[in-house]
Amino acid sequence: METLIIKIDGMHCGGCVTAVEKALNHVHGVQSAAVSLEAGQATVTYDPTYASTADLVSAVVATGYSARTNAELESVPAQAGQCGSGSGKSKGGGCCS
Repeated sequence: METLIIKIDGMHCGGCVTAVEKALNHVHGVQSAAVSLEAGQATVTYDPTYASTADLVSAVVATGYSARTNAELESVPAQAGQCGSGSGKSKGGGCCS
């Protein structure tokens, strides 16, 4: 198992945290994912045999937030629909609605 810290921009509430944790926990090979709104990051324990850092970053981006690893080797912009973006879309079943 390995542990990865992913920096996340754009989270504003507990619904954001729930959406990101849910997305990360659905990646095959993830043992655990803990997201901190205050720190703006996720700590993910995963099996690199099944998941790559790119898979984990992509899972966060798919929820509508920008994400990058602590080493900043990967940087992916947020997609439209991010919490607080003014798109009217809500993430995680009630985020910032």
